[in-house]
Amino acid sequence: MSLRITIGCCNHLFGEGLKKLLLEECELGADCIITVSTNPREIIKEDNDLLITDFNTLAGIIFDDISENHKARILLLGTGCLPKIENECLISFISRGLAGILSPDTGLPMLKKVIA
Repeated sequence: MSLRITIGCCNHLFGEGLKKLLLEECELGADCIITVSTNPREIIKEDNDLLITDFNTLAGIIFDDISENHKARILLLGTGCLPKIENECLISFISRGLAGILSPDTGLPMLKKVIA
């Protein structure tokens, strides 16, 4: 069974670069299906196991539209411009599948570990 990953990023070029990095460096290859989208509405329609996203895209997802069957883990990419996330907002994200936040200085070895 293959791992289905959606990269939801407000910067398409960054998302495509992350996809290439995952396929080449993480050696996911045939065992992984990766899609890239900049549209928050399309992201929640994807049938995926993992959503890798930035804050702007995650904030654009209307969580009321996420069905109960949407079980994807959500991995938030921290950036240097990540706004302060209030506790209530963070709790809401966690209750809807936020599995972790990667800091801006996260390297490839940690990304591999998180995906596995």
